Amino acid sequence: MPMPMPLSNPAPTHLTRDPWLAMVPLPLFCRECGHQATSYRHDHAFFELALVLAGHAEHVSTAGREPLHTASLVALRPGAWHAYEQCRDNFTVFDLGLAPELLRNELAWTRHDPRLCQLLWEGPAGRGRFGVLVTAVASTAMAGIVDAMQTLNRLTAPAATRGAHPAVVHPAVGMGALLTVLGRIADALPGDRPPDEGSHGQPQPESPRNPHPAVLHAVELLEQQPCHSWTLTELARQVSRHPCYFVRRFHTDTGLTPMAFLNRVRGERAATLLVQTAKEIREIGDTVGWPDPRHFARRFKIQFGISASDYRRRFAGPAPSTPSAL
Repeated sequence: MPMPMPLSNPAPTHLTRDPWLAMVPLPLFCRECGHQATSYRHDHAFFELALVLAGHAEHVSTAGREPLHTASLVALRPGAWHAYEQCRDNFTVFDLGLAPELLRNELAWTRHDPRLCQLLWEGPAGRGRFGVLVTAVASTAMAGIVDAMQTLNRLTAPAATRGAHPAVVHPAVGMGALLTVLGRIADALPGDRPPDEGSHGQPQPESPRNPHPAVLHAVELLEQQPCHSWTLTELARQVSRHPCYFVRRFHTDTGLTPMAFLNRVRGERAATLLVQTAKEIREIGDTVGWPDPRHFARRFKIQFGISASDYRRRFAGPAPSTPSAL
């Protein structure tokens, strides 16, 4: 079990949507990045999957320090910070960045797929994970995954970098390439295959199970309306389940209680508004469902380790423009 990592200087840098997601037919990017020695600590306004192609490093995040090897896979929710330290042996990753609305809309079906739900939704939200999941894919599947990611990179890269393929790609073509990447990753995740295959000794998530439809519906409600004054009774009524059963099943499927899940959603929305808007902190609290400033301050510090005002001061500056930052 990794030890929690306190936030310390140098402060993480916030990578906003621009320029990462602004110049492609879909709000995503897919690119190969090499790292030398140590990358600076940073967080994102988007969801990231990072597949290790070669080398070794130590992954550092609020969830702790965890070793990375070829075939390691890192998943990070928006707002989760991380860095690569002690990079060696030509440490290289293939990064896939997805805008939150892409997950909520076009990729909403992944909540119903056991492995992708674990990777994209529930795994990073597990107890003690703080928005970060480190797992691994089967080493025998690496070639197929990398080939699919290279295809996605060619199709969705900014036009100026496409070389012999400068034509604008229809979003449906890009989405097809993205689905191929996700499908190959899902097939290679821990589950039915032997637990030690491709794991490199890293902790693996439990074999995923299908979330209950009522839980999926509740998650959608909480993410769509985080500012609503939800109660357990009202939420259970909305999904047509007895409150006691609903709370137990929600915790079983997500690792969180419904109210803890709601607090996480509100915290992530607040963090994004702090760095992407000039709204006052009190106004942001009203927007995300924490109208009491003292309650907002307490909940935000529990989730991110620093106050909302400190978070804004540290992360509201311009984002770096080099892919090696990821």
